[in-house]
Amino acid sequence: MVMYGCQDRAATLAAGDIQEHRRAVQRNMRMKAWLVALAIACIGGVTETGVHVVRTNAQSVALAPEKINPNIAEAESLMRLDGIGPSRASAIVAYRSSRPAGQPAFATPEDLEKIKGIGPVTVNKIRHQLCFN
Repeated sequence: MVMYGCQDRAATLAAGDIQEHRRAVQRNMRMKAWLVALAIACIGGVTETGVHVVRTNAQSVALAPEKINPNIAEAESLMRLDGIGPSRASAIVAYRSSRPAGQPAFATPEDLEKIKGIGPVTVNKIRHQLCFN
């Protein structure tokens, strides 16, 4: 009996060859997704969670989320940060509002430790999500 197509190819390959073929296909798929994201990174949009999404004909590629400035962000945006819920987000906004105008409340990630409930562990988790410009 003669088999055609992928099944015939798989039947003729040794077990080691099949594994190598699978690894090569996976590498190719990862590289293709990366190249698509790189080539059309300016096209797409931002989801409500702040993740940039690039759409192609057959797939969507998620890129890195945009950074949040705690000196100007609303509570809803602050809640996108890891470990920051509604009460901590409200506390950040309240602290920021109590500061004199024209003076940023937060210059470094460590300044967020002034907020009750935000410690060094939380600051380290969200450090990469923050900007202060």
